Amino acid sequence: MDSEIGPDYGVSRAAQTIVRMREAGYPTYGWDRIIQLFAGWDSDGSPVIQNRIILPRIQHALVSALNEEDIPKDFPCFRDVDHEIWAARVRTTRTVEESWAIFLAYEAVKVHKQHMRVTVYQALFERIVGARKLEAQARNEPSESIENQGEMKEKLAGDRREALPTPESPHERLDPRLQPPSVDELFDRMVSRRILLNNKCLAYLIQTARQLSRALEYIQAGGDKRVHALLRLNITKQQVQAVPEKVFNSYIEILLKNFSVPDTYHKKEDAQSGDGRPLIHRAISLMDLRNSKYRPGWNRILLAIHKFDVRRKGNGTTDIMRQTLKVLERAGVELDAEGFQSVCLSFRFNAAVRRDRIAQQSEEGIEEEKLDDTCAHHLRHNEVDSKFLRALFNKLVGLDDLAHLKPYQKLVVNDESAGFTDCTLSVPAPTILHVYIRALGTMGDYEGLLSVAKFMHDHFADLMHHCNNELNGHVRLRRAIIALRVFLERRFNLENPLEEQALSNEGQQDWRIDDATQSVANLTIERLEPAPEELIMLVREKVESFPGHFGYWPDEEEMREYVRVGQAAKTI
Repeated sequence: MDSEIGPDYGVSRAAQTIVRMREAGYPTYGWDRIIQLFAGWDSDGSPVIQNRIILPRIQHALVSALNEEDIPKDFPCFRDVDHEIWAARVRTTRTVEESWAIFLAYEAVKVHKQHMRVTVYQALFERIVGARKLEAQARNEPSESIENQGEMKEKLAGDRREALPTPESPHERLDPRLQPPSVDELFDRMVSRRILLNNKCLAYLIQTARQLSRALEYIQAGGDKRVHALLRLNITKQQVQAVPEKVFNSYIEILLKNFSVPDTYHKKEDAQSGDGRPLIHRAISLMDLRNSKYRPGWNRILLAIHKFDVRRKGNGTTDIMRQTLKVLERAGVELDAEGFQSVCLSFRFNAAVRRDRIAQQSEEGIEEEKLDDTCAHHLRHNEVDSKFLRALFNKLVGLDDLAHLKPYQKLVVNDESAGFTDCTLSVPAPTILHVYIRALGTMGDYEGLLSVAKFMHDHFADLMHHCNNELNGHVRLRRAIIALRVFLERRFNLENPLEEQALSNEGQQDWRIDDATQSVANLTIERLEPAPEELIMLVREKVESFPGHFGYWPDEEEMREYVRVGQAAKTI
């Protein structure tokens, strides 16, 4: 069988295109050789690991070709002294040990521009961080059962950015003396050779730093003097706007990873003192000062505010979240579904905090008059927060815009008006609707739950589009429907109240939240009066008009399972 394998075996379509260009007489430059490397073949014909990557635009290829023409032909190893090519070689390896061996070969080559070496250093940083992530995942992943092991797809080199683990067989391993350095050791090696960080490499190191103090050291070593303003406690608007966008966004991300840590790091009059406030306040103020329109950064801030409330066990108010939403609106950034999800989680948590305090005061035998005042205060909070949340939802899906168009729609008499109304709405995914239902249900807003049921009924086709394109989409939509009845009828088992759960995985870097795997803490939900029977029947009528297997009212077994899963995850 091996005798039938020719030199073209395993050549991807991208590599075949480069070969045909060369056969047609086109010269190959660095950009073309980079494509050939990621397609699986080095310039000397040796195979490498194929990788999926998005390369710069074709204009970058033309510029690199012009620059390469200026290099003298008699320069030693002229064709190989291309930093981008060496960076591609570092990335197209099986293991981090192989990347380190290629890096050592690169360091032995003489180059024209010493400062360009940072490109290859960044490639090795990525491989080392990727290997570190794999080790962490291997420690955290539970051992799979024998039945599931057969169903798991084997991960091959090139299937992911991270390098594969080091092979155990000595026949497959490189020289054991070629142990790759850690990120800190490689950074110190780079500094000792007087290679300055460019903004791209600096942003990556800040984003992947394990400690804030180490990230600030990276900023101090940055080659761009504008980024040094981030080290100061008091920074002006002009200074913060001059910081490159990639570096600024990575800096905000590292602040939010340490959102509850008091600021003792930033310099004030050349003294490292800080102001003692949690770092989340610095992140919000800098985003406001820069007037940033980077939506992922704002979404991380909204989620960090919720986690901050959970970490400090909350005070029952949503003031910080509301003020941040005003700052976001002032910056001209519209709230999207991910940010709305964090707002729902925050409002629901604070409503549960207030309710828990009422239960605690009742057990302590507080005076009835004070208890009544506390209950009235709680109900007012619920009413204000639920109205605010419903207004956000209407703005998110575009119902506010339709309200302004109603006077004009009356002038339209043809059948196209209904289609125009539908296409102007943005229907969120079932996961977002589920979190929204739980927030309204916790605050006892039954009219809001009825409006959600009407919205789902009127836009069920768009909901099904989400379900068909998401993993377990149908299950998530059904779970949202079950939540409607559970919260309308207050069908909770509160014989054993749930205790408060602290945030799990404090060092986790994934900022996305799924409704089935929420790691946020929620306090005891006390029993409220169920919704009026007439309102429940209206919601049931809407649900039973859903098409297909969704059009039946949740039964007792489904509700028991929903509550059981919620209590096990401590989200009910």
